[in-house]
Amino acid sequence: MKILPVIIVLILLFSSSDEIYGQEVDVTKLPGYVDLERIEIPTEAEDITDINVGSSLLKMAADSKENGDSKLSALLSQIYAVRVKSFEIDDETTATLRPHIEQIQQELESEKWERIVYVKSGDEMVTVSVKHDNEKIAGLMFIAFEPGSEVVLANIVGDFDLAALTGLVLGFSDGELEEILEDLDSD
Repeated sequence: MKILPVIIVLILLFSSSDEIYGQEVDVTKLPGYVDLERIEIPTEAEDITDINVGSSLLKMAADSKENGDSKLSALLSQIYAVRVKSFEIDDETTATLRPHIEQIQQELESEKWERIVYVKSGDEMVTVSVKHDNEKIAGLMFIAFEPGSEVVLANIVGDFDLAALTGLVLGFSDGELEEILEDLDSD
């Protein structure tokens, strides 16, 4: 899927944190959380991306504040957790995975998530949904499902402004994105 590299960059930029303002938080209790742990990555899958980064976000937020980037620091402090699962699937895995994908979509609908992107072409499907909590976004859920090929699931939990997030990401040059990714990789 051509959208996967963009999603991976976004996710890596806003890697997860287990702390909010120095306090331990159970992100599973937050309104923007979607349980992706029920989706098992097949042991035979060769192309896997499994992201559940720990305290990199806090370090990155602190570093950006020290370096005078208050916009980045403020935005990073609003992201509480990020979970990404991306892996290849064959026809057999597609058959067992499809009900789980449908269940997640039903849960999002029943929990009043707003679907802001829906693309369907044959059996391929991409959705982006947001969970609002007052005037902020409490969660962002991305699903890309290409039967017999690949699935990408990404959940960002926080209390953030999507316009600020998008503006910040679009403001990075390619070199700055590469540097951020290298910094995260070295942690």
